[in-house]
Amino acid sequence: MAESGHIQITTTPPRVQYLADGVQTLFVFPFPIFNADNLQVYIDGLLQSGTYTATGVGASHGGSIAFLTPPAASARVTIRRLLPLQRTSDFQEGGDFRAKTLNDELDYQTAALQQVGTDMERGLRLPPADPDVNTTLPD
Repeated sequence: MAESGHIQITTTPPRVQYLADGVQTLFVFPFPIFNADNLQVYIDGLLQSGTYTATGVGASHGGSIAFLTPPAASARVTIRRLLPLQRTSDFQEGGDFRAKTLNDELDYQTAALQQVGTDMERGLRLPPADPDVNTTLPD
């Protein structure tokens, strides 16, 4: 955890990619995660499960994943943070209003907004001044 007792959310994008060399097993992710379930790891577009371990949960600077077996040479390794879009706390009328709880909630919401922003940047978009058009892609 960060020295202040909660994750510090920076402007670091919540996604990183590497090109594997067939030997390396350790890959760094430079963004914070709240729990290990917040990570999605892909090799050449295939979601991985049970093929790696993660460190750095709750660390502001991020952490790393260690594959049990090195990804093949030239395989693309993608690591991203994926948060459920949800509220994580509820403040009660007349109840305690703790700075840590508020900071944790705001950090989570900021991280979720970063995720949405990164997903939007990767999608097809129309320029802001273009007329409204149907952008549905064919099957």
